[in-house]
Amino acid sequence: MKYKNYIWDFGGTLFDTYPAFSKKVVEILRDKKIEEDYETILKMAKKSKSHLIDYLNEKYTLSDRELKYIRKCEKYTSLNSRSPFEGIEEILNYIISNGGKNFIYTHRTFHSAMELLYHYKMFDYFEDIVSKDVGLERKPDSEGFEYIIDKYDLEKNKTLSIGDRVIDVESSKGAGLQTAFFGEGVVSADIVFQDFSDFMKLINEGDYND
Repeated sequence: MKYKNYIWDFGGTLFDTYPAFSKKVVEILRDKKIEEDYETILKMAKKSKSHLIDYLNEKYTLSDRELKYIRKCEKYTSLNSRSPFEGIEEILNYIISNGGKNFIYTHRTFHSAMELLYHYKMFDYFEDIVSKDVGLERKPDSEGFEYIIDKYDLEKNKTLSIGDRVIDVESSKGAGLQTAFFGEGVVSADIVFQDFSDFMKLINEGDYND
């Protein structure tokens, strides 16, 4: 493998959470007699929940209570509607089988992350899960990545960060890590991919030195 350590974002990278969240947002708005296009909501959610919330608040002047409910509404969707991306388990297992380590760094609470990991029996793939509960600065600040690097004494040139948003790339670059972007668009990352079968090939283009 080209890298030894892999630090994963959670929603939108390991798990396909955006569709269920976006459908729930459309449903909530419809109950308020507000019609919004699902694809528009999905696109904004993929950028960030804060971006979506700002858009909705500016357009419809929603109350703080309503905005908070929208921000948290993913937890009212079924676990089965938030499945892992195709091929992700194969990659996680491959990394471990070849002497690598997987970590998670997420803005979610530990409970929120563990709920999905246990449901899909994926907990054992990860060395550590650094969540919102640890109290670190949010991305694009690099503190979360630096925390993992220092805690596990990781070599930066052998550590790859994988995320689906620009702030994932920016924050991991700030920590001096190699970066991978999962998605479309022009992003200044070391690796850009749209499918995990491609990712598997990309991490095998070179070997790390023990």
